Amino acid sequence: EIKQMTIEESFEPISESSVLRQFVLAKAIHSLPFSLFDSSVFLDALRLYSQSKQKIQISGHIIRREMENLHTQIKSNFIKIQSKSDSTVLFAYDGWTNVRKNKVSNICIINPSIGESYFWTTIENELERNRADWNFGVLKPIIDDLLEKGIKLVGFVADNEPLNYAIFKKLTLEYSFLLHIPCSTHSIQIAIKK
Repeated sequence: EIKQMTIEESFEPISESSVLRQFVLAKAIHSLPFSLFDSSVFLDALRLYSQSKQKIQISGHIIRREMENLHTQIKSNFIKIQSKSDSTVLFAYDGWTNVRKNKVSNICIINPSIGESYFWTTIENELERNRADWNFGVLKPIIDDLLEKGIKLVGFVADNEPLNYAIFKKLTLEYSFLLHIPCSTHSIQIAIKK
């Protein structure tokens, strides 16, 4: 039987095989991808953690909070830079159904002139029918906020689902300058399937 190390055991001198065994257990129990262990970012995090002179607490809650703080900082920096820039951006919108049968949509802001995209937010629709009216009501305040901050939004990128065309039509009634840009990846998938 393989057992996990206790906190007390982890402070004792440990062998390479016991460290590797803990990684194997963590990978198996939490379905971690093998690529995580080849990630320089992850390995740097482990190195920094092990070399830290102070005791650093790590938990899902703490990591989530830090992730939210970093996301807020990245958004703030993006707004500061993009609002002073002449370059335009695209509003990318994509959704799926999660395991709870809720419609989930991600919004990314794409700056094609520098080839970067920024995750903006996630919207989870738990209660409403996922219709164009509902989506428009959720997207409008986000778009208004971007425009008020001086972001030069010119296009709406979405896959070829009929709902997305209906959303775009509603958006253009409010934002006549928006261009519809079909998702090239989705278009290629459709072409290959045929």
